Amino acid sequence: MKTKRIFGYIFIVLAVLFSLLLLSILPNLGETIKGLIKLISGRMSNYQSGYFIGSLTAQLTIIGLTIFFWIFGLKWIKLEDSKNNK
Repeated sequence: MKTKRIFGYIFIVLAVLFSLLLLSILPNLGETIKGLIKLISGRMSNYQSGYFIGSLTAQLTIIGLTIFFWIFGLKWIKLEDSKNNK
């Protein structure tokens, strides 16, 4: 079960890196909301719609990976710690 602990620490490091990446995405949050409103109202060209949907997909993927790495990294580290304390 040491491999899960190692992967837990690797996942935590990846989660920290993705969290730093999220800090660069957050300033674009206002543009994302404006783009979503334009997309729903139909005031975008095909190119702008495709660019916005691709950017939104990338942002959501980074957020999802960050959450995934935090959850499983902490879970696998705590799993090993609780077994070692018994």
